[in-house]
Amino acid sequence: AHALALQETGDQPLLTVLHEYLRPHEMLLVLDNFEHVLDAAPLIATLLEAAPALHVLVISRAALRISGEFEFPVSPLALPSTKQLPSLDELGRNPAVALFVERARAVKSTFALNDANARAVAEICARLDGLPLAIELAAARCNVLTPQALHQRLTKRLDLLTGGARDRAARQQTLRGAIAWSYDLLNQAECGLFAQLAVFPGGATLEAIEGVCGQTIALTDGQTSAMATLDVLASLVDKSLLRQIDQVNGDVRFVMLETIREYAQERLAESSDAHDLAAKHATYFLELAEQAEPELVAAEQATWLDRLESEHDNLRAALSWLIDQRAADRALRLASALVRFWWTRGHLSEGLDWTERALALPNPAANVRAKALNAAGVLAWAKNSYTVAQSYYEQALIITQTTGDQLLTAKLLNNLGMITYTLGNYSQAIDFYNQSLVIYRQQQYQLGIARALNNLGTVVEAHTDYQQAAIYYEESLALFRDQLDDQQSVAIVFGNLAEIAVLQTQDVQALNYYHASMETSRVLGDKERIALCVEGLAAIANRHGQSGRAARLWAAGLTLRDSIGALLEPSERAAYDNAITGARSGLEQAAWDAEWAAGRRLTLDQVLAEASAIDVNV
Repeated sequence: AHALALQETGDQPLLTVLHEYLRPHEMLLVLDNFEHVLDAAPLIATLLEAAPALHVLVISRAALRISGEFEFPVSPLALPSTKQLPSLDELGRNPAVALFVERARAVKSTFALNDANARAVAEICARLDGLPLAIELAAARCNVLTPQALHQRLTKRLDLLTGGARDRAARQQTLRGAIAWSYDLLNQAECGLFAQLAVFPGGATLEAIEGVCGQTIALTDGQTSAMATLDVLASLVDKSLLRQIDQVNGDVRFVMLETIREYAQERLAESSDAHDLAAKHATYFLELAEQAEPELVAAEQATWLDRLESEHDNLRAALSWLIDQRAADRALRLASALVRFWWTRGHLSEGLDWTERALALPNPAANVRAKALNAAGVLAWAKNSYTVAQSYYEQALIITQTTGDQLLTAKLLNNLGMITYTLGNYSQAIDFYNQSLVIYRQQQYQLGIARALNNLGTVVEAHTDYQQAAIYYEESLALFRDQLDDQQSVAIVFGNLAEIAVLQTQDVQALNYYHASMETSRVLGDKERIALCVEGLAAIANRHGQSGRAARLWAAGLTLRDSIGALLEPSERAAYDNAITGARSGLEQAAWDAEWAAGRRLTLDQVLAEASAIDVNV
């Protein structure tokens, strides 16, 4: 009314005067920072009802929740990729980076984006979640800090990002002040859950939030705990302190931007229930991992691998807390439950590090320690650290001879067979595999039987008895595919059958096996298995005169291996080097180098397309 120079009259209240004025006019009303007067939202509804041609544009950190409202979320600025940094020109056009550079130049006129600081600038923008105010405050520090030094100090964003323009509102002069402005508008239940959500570093599903925090939400009459939690979550989403992300599987995930989570962590640290909440969080994710463990060798393994990947930050936090609390048994149980996930998804070094840290804790139960030693051996073997792996397996075997755990004993014998096979001691490998197979058959453990048969196939294949190897592989495949529905193992056996077909120059059959193995591995996210298939397909392409495609595929396989730290086994290295040396002779050096460089840049989809284009009729 003031903006329109309207005043109330003696017989008409101001709101009525405003309604009468607006009714015949087509106008746009813009209201900024509405979140601190949300109780006035019904007044907007009355204005819209009184004036049909009126439109209202409201900028608010919380929705008004009135009839006729359409919400347009304002997302953070788009961020550049920090995994594969774009060119300098492209990086400079990124909205977040462009804002950083503009504001940095405002305080330091000589500032320029260059090769030396490009990665630091990109990572600063990513660490600040693309929030414009945070980026502006960070860039303002470039008068005293280089981007590299600034990036190193971002572990405490809220302390660092201060000193905004004096002509701005106080809440916009520091990042902490900007977040506090929203936090101070919350009610008691919202403040409580907001702080507790800081315990989830990777966000969380509704199920996880209810499992860890649900019982602490204050209930109103007629509400269940689940209802109360959902209502408070919805309110935090409405107030822009929490993001709701729809996932591919139809689930919903609630995520805090890291800058906001840092503020929530400060509030959680001030509360009395921080320790108990961390304990509940660790318990919840230990139970989730142990629930997932048997599913990782069953029909829904791809779904469970994806679920563990989405919860990886929470699993890390649980491991870290359990190790800090010196909870040896639970830390070892969690690491053991995750070993197949770490192996399949290529988190080899990280998984081994967590497992070894847990193994260093004192006084675990013998059976728990033996299982974790086996897990450490699996990860060390996958990293080609064979002596280390063998030591872990042998330590575990000593324990199982005391505890009488027959299934774990069989697994350890099988794994020792893999070590001795890899090191070229085939007769000892056969002995270990057969010992393992006897126990598995006694225990009627079909998964173990299938694994031992597949491993026996690899040994007789090395002895060039391809017919017997195929018999072992086919029997193993039947168990994995038809009885166990273990798709990862199916992919492994298909790869082994492809190798035999290649060795017998049955290239059409080999292509079919490799493609089947690769497609299954793609669904599971098993990059090492994809790399093995790509390398086998490269050899086939080269044999049929497609040297350029072979170079691209070998290079792409190396990129996949590099991304997960998976090296070639010693038994594979000589054949690999010989194949590449032979292929290089089919191209000029410059052409080979160009094809190799192109292969290193291929995306996974492009790699699959290259593999599908191999023509064995050439």
